[in-house]
Amino acid sequence: MNKNQQFKVSRRHFLGSALFAGAPICFTPRRLFGGDGSPVTVVRDAAATAKINVTKLRGNVSMLEGSGGNGSS
Repeated sequence: MNKNQQFKVSRRHFLGSALFAGAPICFTPRRLFGGDGSPVTVVRDAAATAKINVTKLRGNVSMLEGSGGNGSS
């Protein structure tokens, strides 16, 4: 090989190598990247066991306080 020649890689060879190198990331189980669960699941589980207080404001108007209501506790 001549010193003046440059090493050339075809686009097809580069894309094939990149696909081969990146494939394990696509097939890695998602549970390895997550913590205890998605934020939606964590909030849903907390709301299922939360205490909800009903505060009567005036007439037939009441306010729900607790997870998922107007106030947070």
